[in-house]
Amino acid sequence: MSVMASRYAYFAGILALLLGGCWGSVAQEQVYGRYVATYPFGKEVLTLKQDGTYEQEFVIEGQSPVTTHGTWSFDAKERSRVTLREYTNMHAGFGKLNTNWQNEKPGIASLSIVLEWFKVVMGQGGDFPYVKE
Repeated sequence: MSVMASRYAYFAGILALLLGGCWGSVAQEQVYGRYVATYPFGKEVLTLKQDGTYEQEFVIEGQSPVTTHGTWSFDAKERSRVTLREYTNMHAGFGKLNTNWQNEKPGIASLSIVLEWFKVVMGQGGDFPYVKE
């Protein structure tokens, strides 16, 4: 192998190692914890607990914080999805608050979860993803 080819192989290997740490699937042990989604009107803190429950705290400008609870599961087979049951959605799209979110029946959310630039991110590709703190 020429000196130039070995240098290219070396740099390609380094690049592969760096990108492997920046992007990829998430192990279940990495899923637990506190995530924040920041909206133009406030923020949401989502805490996934090891016992399969979660807590959503909504902090909306000019209002008292509100907390809801539900259950969650992780698709260990695919290592790419978190399903939230009894999920409350406060976002109406286009950066707007769903003004009726407190009166709507909780639903189910299935969110992608990935490692992105050394951070765990849920709902990647959305306007306001959850980023693990």
